[in-house]
Amino acid sequence: MNILKKFSVIMLLLGAIFMTGCDASQIIDVISKVAEGVQKAIPAIKEVINTVSNAVSSTNNNTADNTATQNTTNTAQETDKKENDAAVTVTNPTDDEEVSDQATATATSTATSTQTSTSTSTATETSTQTNTATSTSTATQTSSAAPAISEKGQQQMNNVVDYALRNHRGGSNGDCFNAVWGYLTSSGYGNLKAWGDLPNMGSDEAREFAEFMNKSSANLNEAGLQRLDTAFNPPITSPHDPRIPKGAVIVVAAGSYGTAHPTAGDIVIKASEGRFVNDGPNMDYGTASNWTGKLLGVYIPK
Repeated sequence: MNILKKFSVIMLLLGAIFMTGCDASQIIDVISKVAEGVQKAIPAIKEVINTVSNAVSSTNNNTADNTATQNTTNTAQETDKKENDAAVTVTNPTDDEEVSDQATATATSTATSTQTSTSTSTATETSTQTNTATSTSTATQTSSAAPAISEKGQQQMNNVVDYALRNHRGGSNGDCFNAVWGYLTSSGYGNLKAWGDLPNMGSDEAREFAEFMNKSSANLNEAGLQRLDTAFNPPITSPHDPRIPKGAVIVVAAGSYGTAHPTAGDIVIKASEGRFVNDGPNMDYGTASNWTGKLLGVYIPK
């Protein structure tokens, strides 16, 4: 309101100038009054200017403050937006499920791969161990020694060889079983002490000795013998097998190398490597490389 009053005074002074005539004294008087009024008005004008300037400055400051505040707010909002965006990206159910699914898939894949490898490694090692065990078992059986023979039994084997070599009939002429049975009972081979032992055993043909012994363990026990050929793996299938000890009884089937009778087969005592005694001192079974036929059994004392 003060500004308006002061402005009105100025306007009145200016109006007075225009309303006066051309009288110099009056003009001077008017000018003097105007100057005086102007002089008085200057402080008011300055005050007005200062007021306006302060108002403008205040407005600018407010504008600047508002701008700064707005910028700060915008910055904060932008930061919040980014943080929110980041939070949204992380917590987005779809993304989270996808990430979770991918992570699960990766973990599952890794776990599966590891388990498969372990299973394959565990399976491979088990197979190797099994094969090794099988090989070891086979090797042990293949290279196993003859069944245990008592000292008494070993002496009986030596005795029967000596007796057969001293008492053979000069040639293998088809009377092998009769001759060998005499060697066994005369030298005390196993439990065989007399001609009439083992009354349930047939005595017409050599094969009947093997058939009786192979029928049951009771028959073997009655004779005081044990079967050797099936105790090995692989079993003995040839009279030339080096696993057959000196003094063993060997029976082969009819049709084998060295036999002539169509059903009787042949029975011998092994005297040494490649030498077999029955009713003659050298029964011909050929050699290890050319012998053919079927071995019915190999027997030794217990």
